[in-house]
Amino acid sequence: MPLTEDKIKSAGLRFLKAHYKFRPRVGPTTSQLDLQGAGGIIADGQLQFVTEENQLFIATFEATSEYLYEEVKFRPELRVLFWDSLAAGFITAAATYAYGLIWDQFTIRQVGIGTTLSVLLAAGFVGFWIYRFTVRNWSRYRYIYAIEQFKRYHADEQWIAIADSIFPNSEDPYFDELRRQCVRNGVGLLLVERDESVQLLISPARREVFSNKRRLMRLVQQEYLRGRSWGRRLSDRGRNLLDQIFGRVRNNDSLQRFRRSFYKQMLLCSAALGLILTIFIRQLKDRPLAYVNERVYGPTLRQEVSEGPLETLDVLVDSAALIEEGRYQEPYLEVAQEPVPIREVDEVWIMRTVGEAIPAQTAAPGGEIIYDCERLRNFEGALFLVKYEQLTPLAAARKRVADLAERGLTANILWRACFEGGADDYLLYFDLFFPDREEAATELQRTKSLLQTMGLPTESLKLVRIEQ
Repeated sequence: MPLTEDKIKSAGLRFLKAHYKFRPRVGPTTSQLDLQGAGGIIADGQLQFVTEENQLFIATFEATSEYLYEEVKFRPELRVLFWDSLAAGFITAAATYAYGLIWDQFTIRQVGIGTTLSVLLAAGFVGFWIYRFTVRNWSRYRYIYAIEQFKRYHADEQWIAIADSIFPNSEDPYFDELRRQCVRNGVGLLLVERDESVQLLISPARREVFSNKRRLMRLVQQEYLRGRSWGRRLSDRGRNLLDQIFGRVRNNDSLQRFRRSFYKQMLLCSAALGLILTIFIRQLKDRPLAYVNERVYGPTLRQEVSEGPLETLDVLVDSAALIEEGRYQEPYLEVAQEPVPIREVDEVWIMRTVGEAIPAQTAAPGGEIIYDCERLRNFEGALFLVKYEQLTPLAAARKRVADLAERGLTANILWRACFEGGADDYLLYFDLFFPDREEAATELQRTKSLLQTMGLPTESLKLVRIEQ
């Protein structure tokens, strides 16, 4: 008849008392069976005493009979393996994409969106399956309830006591995995035979394998959930909800309650996907230009123009020298674009800049903007302006500007001394300075027509050239 769990507990506790009999201590040794702690932690037995260093020494053990063999046989952690592999695939794809960005390879500009996405999918697929086939037999993906429970709390030494009928064959792969994980996690292993004799298979690690990272927990023999505060109950409910989302079981009666969650893998996938999207959006902005076929585009465009008006009659221009408002009634693309012929005009004089700095007039009663002469010399080559009148003193020039403003004309004043030393008169001119003589001559003809229409004299209208 197979050993019951109670008999294995008794045999295991007797072995521990004998095993620690000669360990130096202060005071008596206490032992207990059937203990329970927070979070569904269950210890079948515990032995404790105070060492000579006045430190509490605790040893716990888990007893497993043939009827509860699932406590010590591993189950594949397929969900964790899937999420680990998926995270590896995302990281591989992100690293491949980053490499391509750094070394300018298989970018959207070079190979197009379709090929780039294919490279990403291929890299992720390869990373997923290489990781999956490489690590699928690791202990990380073989869940053993008894081992995982020991990882949840701290004890100086931990033991697993099993009936010899669970693994009759010493070459059983489940038995091999149990021994491997016991060694890896510093857990002792006892084999209890039918006559209740105990055989030591593996001794526990004398030094904490996890560097005291496991939490200390009080194991008691009564229901630990009684008397919990409302804050603790609310916290437990929140954890239970998160565990349901991320794949961890919280049922205290389930052997699966210590299985790993996979929220960290989700975070890694999200981070890798964020990097991929960032690079993808950046490369979208650097796509190549699509050039049209001129032999096809030309006839198509001409046909569309001939079939109907495509341009608006209202055109915004940035200079009065281009097209007079209301002069043309046709769309501007249909207007003949021949330049206005340059008529022979007499240049009143050629002004050249003087070497010494001459200050500009400082009086500005009407809120005008007055520049220093130095600001009018910041040019190369020659400039042209359309002179309307030559006046002196400054008050007369200002009055003339005001009179023109009442008629809707905007004029400017230039102190001639800025360019010819000793001169003390002022030039009244329209529009701006022109760097091109043809443009200035065109403006002169337009201004002359406008003045004649308004009944203003045009005899003094001349073109002036300014040189450095």
